[in-house]
Amino acid sequence: MWNAFKDIPPAVTASSQESPNDLIALNREKAQLRKIGALILAIGLISAGLLYWLRAENSNLDQLRESQAHAESRQMQLLYGRSGGITEDLSNALKRPGPQALLIVVVSGIIAAGCFYLGQPIQESDEASSTDAPK
Repeated sequence: MWNAFKDIPPAVTASSQESPNDLIALNREKAQLRKIGALILAIGLISAGLLYWLRAENSNLDQLRESQAHAESRQMQLLYGRSGGITEDLSNALKRPGPQALLIVVVSGIIAAGCFYLGQPIQESDEASSTDAPK
């Protein structure tokens, strides 16, 4: 029964250092995470640009929708008060291509920033190169 735990390595403490192979593998994974972040950012920018470019062409239909949305927003404010009007305005704003593209850019930027933050390379400690001798 106790032999089953024989292959489990001892817990790594804060005072012990990782081996160079572990640091190389970790830096390789972090580089891959940075590549994923760059890919997410590029796909987000390209898709937001395409969405805006393809949907912004038909402005006559958008003007008709805006006039109808204004009437619906007024009715919503009368029925549900100010919070209902704000909710209706937000809903109508998210139907337009500009805010949709901006939302795509912001969300992909936040995800990419998280990937870049988590993918920062680990600097090797300077403890081995520094000397403790008094000056």
